[in-house]
Amino acid sequence: MGADLTRKRILDAAEQLFAANGFHRTSLRDITARAGVNIASVNYHFGGRQALVRAVIERRLVPVNQERMRRFKALEAREGGQVTVRDILVAFVEPSVTFLATDPAAPMFFGIIGQGMADPDETVKNIVIEQIRPVFDQMALLVSRVFPEMPQQLVQLRLHCFIGAFAHWMRLIGMECAGAAAFGQGDRQIRSPEGIMAELVRFCTAGMEAPL
Repeated sequence: MGADLTRKRILDAAEQLFAANGFHRTSLRDITARAGVNIASVNYHFGGRQALVRAVIERRLVPVNQERMRRFKALEAREGGQVTVRDILVAFVEPSVTFLATDPAAPMFFGIIGQGMADPDETVKNIVIEQIRPVFDQMALLVSRVFPEMPQQLVQLRLHCFIGAFAHWMRLIGMECAGAAAFGQGDRQIRSPEGIMAELVRFCTAGMEAPL
């Protein structure tokens, strides 16, 4: 088995088990058994459990964040500076919807992040925050340009509220795609990822644009 294939099998096994059983209830032996490798292979490719968790998260999150930053740069360069808060929020949310629509592993990943952000153990949360920080800072810069009169602390507070709502959305979408019916019964269009994204953006745009 080639090194790249071994690494991928370990990542796939870890992702599946973290999503199904949770981070804490998944041991390295569980992962190596699922991947068909030995523990030495995990240490060789990742250096240990913590680094493996990081690799599982970064494999999916880094490309999504790169697309977010690409979209933010395009907004920043928009001729005439005609950028709205809705434009900024869509640029953040839409890459996740595309990921969900095109990658079968997306619901598992959403579940891992949703669980990790709510977990008292901050292992997953700290990795996500580290990865999202440059994206958050770029969002704050763009919002400040839309609302130059808004104090920076308020910009960041409102964006934190948006990120919190988005994290909850990720968790519920992951549950829904896994068949857990997180949103109950109702209009299929509203329950679809695209419909929920539209509602999230509409709701959070109103919050971001609330009077000072």
